[in-house]
Amino acid sequence: MRVLHPFALIGGATVEYPTHEAKFRALAVDWLDSQTGKSRVDFSHPSHQQIIGMGQIAIPFILKEIANQTGHWFHAIRSIVGTTPVPADARGDLNAATTAWLTWGAENGYGRIEDLKGQLDADPSAKPSRSIAG
Repeated sequence: MRVLHPFALIGGATVEYPTHEAKFRALAVDWLDSQTGKSRVDFSHPSHQQIIGMGQIAIPFILKEIANQTGHWFHAIRSIVGTTPVPADARGDLNAATTAWLTWGAENGYGRIEDLKGQLDADPSAKPSRSIAG
């Protein structure tokens, strides 16, 4: 199996990253920065679409972002996973959705909820530079 290098197209330039996490972080920062001052979240933004295109490789990184509530990550993870663990009566409830996805992550081998939250707390540089609510 051929392993693809983590390349991303950001701002019209193709950039190679040393790791998939570095690629994810750069795309996340670009996407979150582009949302500043907007009243609606742009899920069609090229960086958001590239995150979804990373597929399962992006899941642990997205779960970390969900744990830290840095933005609207539920759309991306639903697109990759193809379902949602959030009960219909909890939709729109950020805390319930966060708990549901972190529980799903733990149940599917992506680490314990405490570990996902702890990794962000222990390494502030792992957080994107911008945040959007929800």
